[in-house]
Amino acid sequence: MSQKNIELILATVGAYNAGNLDAWAEFLDADIEVFPDASFPESSPLCGRDDYRAWTEQLAGGLLAPTWETREVIDLGVNRVLHRGDWGGKGEASGIETHSSIIGAFTVRDDRIARVEFYFDHDRALDAAGLSR
Repeated sequence: MSQKNIELILATVGAYNAGNLDAWAEFLDADIEVFPDASFPESSPLCGRDDYRAWTEQLAGGLLAPTWETREVIDLGVNRVLHRGDWGGKGEASGIETHSSIIGAFTVRDDRIARVEFYFDHDRALDAAGLSR
C-alpha cells in the first residue's frame, strides 16, 4: 500500500509539472483539506478541490511553466507520504528563474489525496511527521 501511495503522489506532481491541472485535480478528493505554511501568501486553510486549485493557480501566477521537482519522498506509513521538492519557475515578466524548497505531507484515502500540509522548513515538516532528525 505504501508504494502505491508514493506512486500516487509522484503521479500528482508529474501532472502538475506537465501543466495539466485537470489531470492533477483528478488525484484529489473532492473534499480535500489543505493547510499551507503560515508564510505562504493566502495561508488560511483550504477546503475542497476547487479552493485548492484556485490557490495553486494563484501561487503560480506570473510564472512560466511552474514545476515542483522532487528531491525526496518518504513513506510515513498509515497512508501518509512526505514529498520534498523545489517549486518555482521562470518569471513571466522578468525572465528570472526562482525556486523555493517546499515540503508536502500528504494523506491518502481511497486512492485520492485527502489532506495536504505544506511547509517551507524541512525540519519543521519532519517534526510534524514525527521524524525529527
